[in-house]
Amino acid sequence: MRILTLLLLTLPQFALGETSYNDWKLNIFSAYQYKTPFAKIPEPYVSIQEAAKGKENQMHLIHSGIAALYKRLDMIERAQKNIELEYFIFSSKKKAPKSTENGDERSSKFILNKLIDKALTKVSVRILVDHSLAVFQFDENHVAAIHREIKKRGGNPRFFQVRYYNSVDSQFRSHRKLISIDDTEAITGGRNIEDKYFDLDHSYNFVDRDIWVKGPVVPIMRSSFDEFWFAGVTVKADVDSLLASAPEEEELVVNQFLHMSAADKNLLSKVMSIGKSAYETSQTHACPKTTFASDKPINSRLVRWCLESELLCEENYKESHRVTERAIGQFIRSLSAGDKLYIDSPYVMLNTRSGNLLKILTEKKVKLRVFTNSLSSTDATYAASVFYPNANKFLSSGIQLVVHGSSWRPTPYVAEAEVITARWGMHAKSHLYGDKGFFVGTYNVDNRSSFYNTEMGLFCEGSKELNADIKNEMLTLANDIGYNLISRDKALDAKGREQNPLGKGGEETQFLMDVIAHPSKLLQFLM
Repeated sequence: MRILTLLLLTLPQFALGETSYNDWKLNIFSAYQYKTPFAKIPEPYVSIQEAAKGKENQMHLIHSGIAALYKRLDMIERAQKNIELEYFIFSSKKKAPKSTENGDERSSKFILNKLIDKALTKVSVRILVDHSLAVFQFDENHVAAIHREIKKRGGNPRFFQVRYYNSVDSQFRSHRKLISIDDTEAITGGRNIEDKYFDLDHSYNFVDRDIWVKGPVVPIMRSSFDEFWFAGVTVKADVDSLLASAPEEEELVVNQFLHMSAADKNLLSKVMSIGKSAYETSQTHACPKTTFASDKPINSRLVRWCLESELLCEENYKESHRVTERAIGQFIRSLSAGDKLYIDSPYVMLNTRSGNLLKILTEKKVKLRVFTNSLSSTDATYAASVFYPNANKFLSSGIQLVVHGSSWRPTPYVAEAEVITARWGMHAKSHLYGDKGFFVGTYNVDNRSSFYNTEMGLFCEGSKELNADIKNEMLTLANDIGYNLISRDKALDAKGREQNPLGKGGEETQFLMDVIAHPSKLLQFLM
């Protein structure tokens, strides 16, 4: 029944989704001229802060997965009043359980145990998880087990609250990622809560990027969390019936997940030591001008289907809700001839608005370099099946394309040797706008981030040190593990040696991409 419902709900989008690849156009995404000036969008969806006005924010770029986990755990340990976490994915069990002891996601276990400790000291813990049918794991059984654990240790479960965004059938997801403590410091960026984002998975890991911030923009970020926490399509984790009954078999498994074994404790010690060293390879600097942008949550399911909302709804969906892409577009339009725009994105699929921005860059003679996944490194083969057929078109437009070859990037900051031989992919969502500034957030260059998913991110302008940090990392990363595409069928590494443009995958991966190529084109507007 649920599958039938999903098909019926998406049918209008199939009807509107006719594509025109020559114009980089998807008719569902008609060109739109915004009536509301970007700066007039109210907080907490937009906040523009300048150091000269006494609003100085400190920032620290986090390029390493193990450093990113260390910093989250460090922040939780130091929290005194309140902790907010919001993630698209919050996993507990691996799809390949044999890769680690009991198949547990150790990063989730470390974070949850530290959150339980904080709830016992009456620090308010709130977790908001997107209820995606495809990847959702952090269910009511987990919450009930945590509440029982808190009660058993003499605490009050009201200090540990969990809600789910969009708990039923819509494809409009919350893709936001945030951890905030005490309204003083926060992290946003590409990482979810799963071992593969923290250099801890034995089969597949992501190169990713986060940004830590401390200062007056943090309360605004936390306020945006509140908007999603209380949104009309957000529901409280219903654990009352589970708490009233004896633990079920499934909850016993969850209890085992919360148990810290000797191996877990040993790994946690390594994460805190190695992660701290990796974190300190970058430095903290003041950002002279900080912009925070977030899309708005949708408070009714009807609005979700008002794609061209002037026909069905009173307020225009693009005008009132799509904020993050507007901010990105504003920064891109500020670039001039000779400027260089660097984009890191795991997926590259254009629609009308992003295609129009590409045309603007071409007309202005702005140099654009994109670092994305190869077929071998991606976690979404359907995305590669759309990207590769369009690669020559990108190249002929003057865009430099670099793809991740899927190998590990040599680094001394490794907690387990198994990750070295794992397959790797690219998951960072970052832009460098020449010498003007940069963006780090949750926004992918695809239609889901452009139109369906709610996104967020931080922009920084005017810091030479932070600009140099992210530029060096973006270029070095592409040089170390990337292949320059010369054409769809030819690629060279940094030393000029010819490489497989699809990365290091086998023929079976190529076959799978070819099989799903045509369905992917038909559904490109949903990706």
